[in-house]
Parts: sequence; C-alpha cells; structure tokens
Amino acid sequence: MAILIPSRQLFIDGNWREPVRKTRIPIINPATEQIIGDIPAATAEDVDIAVEAARRALARNGGREWASASGAHRAKYLRAIAVKTIGQAYEDMQTQNQHLLQQVAERDDYNIKVFLLLLLLICLVNELAARAG
Repeated sequence: MAILIPSRQLFIDGNWREPVRKTRIPIINPATEQIIGDIPAATAEDVDIAVEAARRALARNGGREWASASGAHRAKYLRAIAVKTIGQAYEDMQTQNQHLLQQVAERDDYNIKVFLLLLLLICLVNELAARAG
C-alpha cells in the first residue's frame, strides 16, 4: 500500500510558490525504497528572496507589528503554516506505520520488529510532545 505525500511549495512572502529553479527532491520510503512524493529544492536564490520578504515584513511599522505580537499570536501563524505544510501527510504516515506493523506482526523477522517498534515509539514521543507544547 503506497501512500503518496502531497506535493508542497515554499512559503515566501505570504504565498506558496515553486523554487526559482523549479527543482524538487524525491521523498523515498525507506521500507520500500519507492518514491512517495517530493519537496521543493530551495537554493540560495530562494533564501535571498525569503530573507528580503522577511525584512520587508519586519520593516512595516518599524517591526512593531510582529515584535509586539504575543507568542500565542505568532504561534497561530506558525501552526497554520505547519498544518498547510504537513497536512494530510502526517496522518497518511501514521496509517502507513500501522499497516507496516500489521505486516510485520505476520512475519517472524526480529530486526524489522525492533526497527518498527522504535519507529512507533518515536511517533508516540512526537505526539506527546505536540500535545504538551
């Protein structure tokens, strides 16, 4: 069961956009070695554009708008970006992990079981950290 990760773009100057050079990096599922998606390959040019956009945004009102914003207000924007960026992919990966665990439960390969158990523990720790923070 191949779960594909939706294609994403770079978030620069309040907009989602492709990298300047239009290149992408494949995402490879380590369990199957299949390409399951891709991410934008940002270059120094993209970083320069993002830094300039950030400087312009900070310069508005002498930077007071963002500097005086509460942590909760800033977090709202950062979470919105994270949700847009990660979105369904996180849920898809959890579904795939469950599917892999079911497959492994049917096999008798100790090394794979240990690896997937560690992967599951990492997912659980991340979930607990997200809920706490």
